[in-house]
Amino acid sequence: MPLARNEKGDQLFYFEGSKQLSVKETPWNSDKRRIFVYGRKGNLTYEIENVRMSYQSVSTVNYRKNGSVESIDTHENPGASRYWYETHITFSEDNVPLEKSTITYPMDHLSMPTAMIWDPSAKTWIKK
Repeated sequence: MPLARNEKGDQLFYFEGSKQLSVKETPWNSDKRRIFVYGRKGNLTYEIENVRMSYQSVSTVNYRKNGSVESIDTHENPGASRYWYETHITFSEDNVPLEKSTITYPMDHLSMPTAMIWDPSAKTWIKK
């Protein structure tokens, strides 16, 4: 998967066999960074902020061999809470979000993961 860095220090990931940007990850700055996901037409399809402060939200992007995003896994710890959250977001071959599920830990009671689907027209998550 093609990877490059620009003059700002952003990590750039491209769709295989093209100069089309798939993902841009900004460098950490003041314990924050942003991840931008782009479709094959160059449109921004999703973005997420990572934070490492008194609370934490850190994401890992998982790629397909063709450079598109397969999924993003996010670990969130709200700081003074006894709970943390694991979120899994899946994407189409064109980097469009499809589904999101979140699980709360520790599982000290029976709870189902929160399942949502992406509404591309409103660019927001709706309950499944």
